[in-house]
Amino acid sequence: ATLRADGFVSLDAGLREGVINTKPFFSPGEKLIVNAKCGPGGYLKAEIQDTGEHSWPGFGTDDCDIFTGDDVNHILSWNGNSHINMIPGYVRVSFTLKNAELYSFRVADV
Repeated sequence: ATLRADGFVSLDAGLREGVINTKPFFSPGEKLIVNAKCGPGGYLKAEIQDTGEHSWPGFGTDDCDIFTGDDVNHILSWNGNSHINMIPGYVRVSFTLKNAELYSFRVADV
């Protein structure tokens, strides 16, 4: 048998939209990278928030370029911008999924 990278466990959403919020974390990385799989009609999008759960301007859920595929290293972007390293300090990420599986995420330089 073969498992996908980091594919042992996932957080899943079915036909109803689900939201996953991270705890605040600090990372000097440049891009938000997800390992996710979307089913038919499914999607994943994300919002970058401050520690008070307020969206950073330009990095809201509505600004996110929706991911609808199956990839172990997909770089998320907001209106074409994938660089999140200009956001200072601790951040939170709020993921919104529908008919999708989120296996892992990381903030890293690519």
